[in-house]
Amino acid sequence: MKNYRTGRSGRIVLWLVSMLSSAAVMAQSHDAHVELVVSQQLSLSDVIAAAIEYAPEALLKEAHGEQARAYSNLAKGLTPGQATWQASYLADDWTDGQGVSETELGLEMSLWRFNERRLTSELSESHERRTEAFDGFLRWLAAGRVRTAVAAVAAAELELEREQALSENLTEIRQTVGQLVAAGELAELELLRIEAELFEQQIAVLNANAAVVVAHREYQVITGLDAIPAFIEEELGEERETVPSTHPLLLLLASEFDIASRDSKRLAVSSLNRSTVNVGVRREQAGAMLPHNDTIGFGVTIPLGGKRQSRPIVADARAAATRVEVELHSTKRELERQLHEAEHELSVNTEARKISEARLVLAERRVEMALTAFDEAEIDLEQVLRIRAQLVEVARAHDSLFKEQQALIAQYNQAVGEVP
Repeated sequence: MKNYRTGRSGRIVLWLVSMLSSAAVMAQSHDAHVELVVSQQLSLSDVIAAAIEYAPEALLKEAHGEQARAYSNLAKGLTPGQATWQASYLADDWTDGQGVSETELGLEMSLWRFNERRLTSELSESHERRTEAFDGFLRWLAAGRVRTAVAAVAAAELELEREQALSENLTEIRQTVGQLVAAGELAELELLRIEAELFEQQIAVLNANAAVVVAHREYQVITGLDAIPAFIEEELGEERETVPSTHPLLLLLASEFDIASRDSKRLAVSSLNRSTVNVGVRREQAGAMLPHNDTIGFGVTIPLGGKRQSRPIVADARAAATRVEVELHSTKRELERQLHEAEHELSVNTEARKISEARLVLAERRVEMALTAFDEAEIDLEQVLRIRAQLVEVARAHDSLFKEQQALIAQYNQAVGEVP
């Protein structure tokens, strides 16, 4: 019985076949993806407007408007609450039947406490300002999401372009090696080796293409659009030492604090038992043979004390206002931290990109020289692949710095509240 053993060359061939099968499966899955259409007419502002429509926070806009209208209508009302209609009827029909009866009808209305109507009107104005501030906040929020999505698409497409260029470069090396193998100047094992490198590079291309698919899908989910504006590198906004008070997020939180503060003042008045006034008529009949008497009544109720019962409600409202104020200050500090962090990292990134650009030019030149030396049999394939590996490392590091720069610019512009 013969013992068949698979040689090294055979194992490489089997591995290549396996890689090729995996690549085919991945390619088929990508074929179903519909790529985004690059539009020269579509602006970033248009994309943000579309993202606002798809933002789940947009549902709050109508709710905020309804709150403002509700408090405005309350402040315009004659009374701070509903009027109460009262009716009573007393008769001896089911007792001694002497025809004695008493009928009473009345209307009771609560009264505004001192300054309560004014405080309610001011609260409605605060809600209206919050509604206006929310529009700016929603656009700022959508702008951040669009910035992230567009930058992700650009970064993924840049990575795909880089991997395709590296694949083309390796294909040229493969052609040179193939010619040398055909001429008998190199062993076939060297060709198998370079083909293995080529398949690995093709897998890198497929992975980069998969990242493009994910970035496109995320963009579509956020914007609902099948088109994307022609990519333009986002420019750094106006340099600032601190976050402006007109920042959309700070304006929204300031309006939230204003609402909570005014609400606590209103509750300090409205939570107390309120005075009421009642007007009514009464008809009395002392017997079946006697005439009835009609009277008109007027009454006022004035509560005494009651602050003990209202104090917890007021305390809770003031605590809620304090929490919003703390959130406002904390958010401002966080935005300023992001601003200064992005500013510092951008300066470092700028210097690093200058060095990386020089390294990339040098690495590309070394690869060209290595290919020329390989054609002239001055170096072997091992050295060529090692020099090319250095180019791959430098190129990917350079692309990474570019992606980081775009992310930092977006972070800076978001921190200062810049909206396209």
